[in-house]
Amino acid sequence: MNCWSNLNNMKFFKNKWSAFIILLIWIILFINLTPIILFVTGQNLQKSTVPLDLPGDQVFHAIDNLSYYGNLFQTVTLDGWVFVETKKDNPEKLVKLIFASDNVAYEIPTNLHSRRGLVNVFSEKDVPEERTGFSASFSSLGMKNGYYFLYFYVYENEDNFGLLNTNREFRKHNRGLEEYFGGELVKNEKFSKVSNTGQLLFDVNSCEIKNGYLNIYGWAFLQGVGSAKNRIFLEIQKPDSSVSYYSTKRMLREDVSEFFGDNRYLQSGFSARISLDAIGEGDNIIRFIIGGNRSNGSYEFNWANIAD
Repeated sequence: MNCWSNLNNMKFFKNKWSAFIILLIWIILFINLTPIILFVTGQNLQKSTVPLDLPGDQVFHAIDNLSYYGNLFQTVTLDGWVFVETKKDNPEKLVKLIFASDNVAYEIPTNLHSRRGLVNVFSEKDVPEERTGFSASFSSLGMKNGYYFLYFYVYENEDNFGLLNTNREFRKHNRGLEEYFGGELVKNEKFSKVSNTGQLLFDVNSCEIKNGYLNIYGWAFLQGVGSAKNRIFLEIQKPDSSVSYYSTKRMLREDVSEFFGDNRYLQSGFSARISLDAIGEGDNIIRFIIGGNRSNGSYEFNWANIAD
């Protein structure tokens, strides 16, 4: 009887141990499923080594098409044209798209083709006759979640090359990559402990209703604090005193950095496209929040509730 009991116990523990090993293997495969899929299909993204402060020539560009596909690989495609002025031939021309966040940057190779019409459009510039058009297709599945600026790295030849921050911001989340415009409603609880400060400087360059949205553009920063990792939020108080909070898109503002003589304010720009539900008829008061700091001053926007 004891022999049968011991045998059954051994089988039980053996089966239990086997099940544990199978479960462990399944967990490991599940955690590494995305890298495995990307590796097998050749969709891995390469981390960029191009310095984002690379000096060089002015880059001219346009993005004609930007498309997102909700497939397994979260595919993104871009088409357009880009060049740096050059008088020399460019048989070794290289164009890379660089998506750079505060912590990581990825580079995307492109396919080049000719857009000879650009020679006539920019007749006053030294436009290369060949390889001015580009197209790219990549999987955003392997990108870390976060916010990214899009850069163009253009190498025409050993004498003419350049790097451009397009000032277009993208957000990567679990569902894929998409261009980010700001203006999303943020929960009030996030700002329950903010306090007013005179150290938060700002200016609104434009604030208008266009295409059914409140579009606001300007800059803001905390004195003595780098703007690269600090996002700007808007606090909007309606005429009825109700308050709501909205996100903004970061923007490059070389003019602000130059005016204050401090490169820490290079990314102090903001823009947002906000639903008209955020404002009411009459005087709406807009304040700016960075971290736990709210601006002492405010911007007043009067809305007469007249259709565009």
